Amino acid sequence: MIVFQNPGLIDMAAVTTMGVSVKNDGAIGYFGTGLKFAIAAILRNKCRLTIHRGMEAFAFTAEEIMIRGEPFERVCMNGEPLGFTTMLGRDWEPWMAFRELASNCRDEGGRYWKFAADQQMDAAALPIDGHTTITVEGAAMMDVWPERHTIMLESAPLIANDEIEVREGVSHFVYYRGVRIFTSPRPMAFTYNILGKLEQIG
Repeated sequence: MIVFQNPGLIDMAAVTTMGVSVKNDGAIGYFGTGLKFAIAAILRNKCRLTIHRGMEAFAFTAEEIMIRGEPFERVCMNGEPLGFTTMLGRDWEPWMAFRELASNCRDEGGRYWKFAADQQMDAAALPIDGHTTITVEGAAMMDVWPERHTIMLESAPLIANDEIEVREGVSHFVYYRGVRIFTSPRPMAFTYNILGKLEQIG
């Protein structure tokens, strides 16, 4: 499994309510929809996700429902239906769900790691009082783990100013504050990381 852990306790209303954002101005994301998109994408790809708010567990599952004769999978939390289905953010791929959860870790001063099946500890031992711990299991998300360095930048810049960093290495990707946002149809000689607000760069 992959574990994402942040100091502090998440407000579960922020998980279940659309249009809620309580992040600071310097955060990577701020629209308040990304976590719901990530949950939907993870479930849609037949993976499992649990949020531990301290020691309290909230397991997310999907149940089939019919709407106007069409089948959908409604997202449930601890068996209780929520107001969205796994089709929320239907274009999101597993790596995008990873990007969302990893970005939240960066915003909140947390960390993420891979928890190997052969480690002598089970998932119930992972939660910590005063922390929010998200565990994700399933092949589609585990396949993303080896690509994590192409999703979240970790290298040091060669040169930088207030608007952009240039990092060593040929890349197909452009980054915003260290997070992949764009795939170029052709490889670029360097890796570019935009720091300024995107609407200010023309």
